[in-house]
Amino acid sequence: MKKLLFLFAAITLFASCAKDDSESFTMEKQKVYLVNLAPKLEESSSNSSLKVASLLKEATLSSDVYMVQVLSKPQESDTASYQNYACGLFDNLINMNIKLQEGYIYKFQTTLVKDAKNIINHWTDRNNNTLFYSPLSNPTTGTQSLSNSFNYSTTSYCNPVQSQTYLANSNYYNRPPVDRYYGEVSDFVPGDTQLSIAIPMKRVAYGVKFVADGLTDGKLLINMQYAPDIIINSTDNSQVYQAIYTCTDISSAWNFTESETSFYSETVPVTISRIKADNTVVPLGKIQIALQRNKLSSFTIKIHESIGTGQGTITVTETVGDITSGDSYSPDNGTVQEVPVTNP
Repeated sequence: MKKLLFLFAAITLFASCAKDDSESFTMEKQKVYLVNLAPKLEESSSNSSLKVASLLKEATLSSDVYMVQVLSKPQESDTASYQNYACGLFDNLINMNIKLQEGYIYKFQTTLVKDAKNIINHWTDRNNNTLFYSPLSNPTTGTQSLSNSFNYSTTSYCNPVQSQTYLANSNYYNRPPVDRYYGEVSDFVPGDTQLSIAIPMKRVAYGVKFVADGLTDGKLLINMQYAPDIIINSTDNSQVYQAIYTCTDISSAWNFTESETSFYSETVPVTISRIKADNTVVPLGKIQIALQRNKLSSFTIKIHESIGTGQGTITVTETVGDITSGDSYSPDNGTVQEVPVTNP
């Protein structure tokens, strides 16, 4: 009887192992496609055509960094939702190739952080890996390695629509002075004739320029919500500040359907103060500005001195134009309007 029981258990175990090996073998035999990803960047708002992100040589030498998150779901299921599949950081487009399994549908989310190596906080570990903080980080670990390859995982992932940014030698900001692009493609099915995919990317950022007029001494302090403080010094020759800022809601900026008269914009509270020569801070006023995606908004802050008080008031005028090719900050064809100021 014991021999029969032992023989039955051995047969059951053998059958179980054979089944497991068969399933494993089926997975290994599943066809895999090597697909090349080709991000394409939007140019200025005055030229809506797309161009290849950069030449291969430029991609190799660039300080820009791409983040790619790939998701997948079974092709035969009508109810399945996308799940994490792979993610990675790249500064070389030559290596932006991914292995995709047959029988699945894929979604790609991609962001480009311009000049990331110089403006995003990062460090190098003992293995000489460069690890970036947000917005190029893995939310589960807090950093992500610039490996120019994909990490295939259903639990580890990237978040390309995150706006929070850890600036180098600074702090976290949800509206950082960083130029960003974002794009996505859904429902991609790999095949023998589908070995490359173009990912159109919109600029999810806007240009801001502040010009001080009448600043004879001290400094002008400008605080935009969720952004680092801006200081214009009276000793500066031009008394001008200009930068490109990331939109706080990248997903909405990407999904907004724009036209010739309708643009995605974000309303930003701004507080303007004056720092006197003795470091006394004098509030001058508050304004609300609407910053349009891929547009430059230029604000001239006219300071009116109050004789004998040292306080002063301001009037603000705005000019809106294009961020032209080459990231010029001069809105040549913009329209001028006065911005209401709430005095302190």
